[in-house]
Amino acid sequence: MAAASSPPRPARPPASGPGGGWRAFARLTVPALAWEFLRRNPDYRTEYDAGGDLGDGDDRALDRRWGLEFAADPLLPAEQASVFWRADIAPALVVDLAGDRTKSALATPSGMTREGESGVHVRLPSGLQMRLGRGGEGGGPLAVLLTFDGELGLRLRAVDALERTVSGRPAASSQLTPLQRQRLARSLCALDGALEGRSYRGIAETIFGAEAVDEGWRTSSLRDVTIRLARTGRAMMRGGYLALLRRGL
Repeated sequence: MAAASSPPRPARPPASGPGGGWRAFARLTVPALAWEFLRRNPDYRTEYDAGGDLGDGDDRALDRRWGLEFAADPLLPAEQASVFWRADIAPALVVDLAGDRTKSALATPSGMTREGESGVHVRLPSGLQMRLGRGGEGGGPLAVLLTFDGELGLRLRAVDALERTVSGRPAASSQLTPLQRQRLARSLCALDGALEGRSYRGIAETIFGAEAVDEGWRTSSLRDVTIRLARTGRAMMRGGYLALLRRGL
């Protein structure tokens, strides 16, 4: 008997869920926000679908421009997707380790794990990642590997975040201010409206509420704000999320 055919994939990934609005996006971590922008990119979705539906986090080769270590299903939101960013793209998020974890003086935290050609990758709930290279496993105590280059400060930020996690100290303040996070969340919401073909007025009503959109919409400053949010959302989707990743957590 022939196998049942898979249901068609929707043209655009769903938003974070009903009722949350842009405020639901504002609660996401920085790497999760970056994924939410990328997964809406039509070129990324086309490339992912062209590889066949092999499951989230599979080992198919992807264009390196996306910044991913592994392919991740664009239909899955940040809370569900197996998203691992490359160390060269997100040096403030990825800690390179070498050695034997069983010989470490500190217990390394656990999280979502993936194994690839470059080693074992672990993603913590905060979005911080650890990468244990194959060459270092089983050889001596666990050590942090740092490249002495122009991105050393970003890598040290990731190491500090890992040490805070392991020692139970409070996390460092986010590199995003509340206003920056609010703008990104609203831009993501505006992007959804634009991808759905909604008018700027409709997008503004979704973000700011219908009562804020008055009869003088055509000359309203809110109209200009909404247009800028939609443009920012598209720019972030088309690659701006990569700069966001460099901020770290």
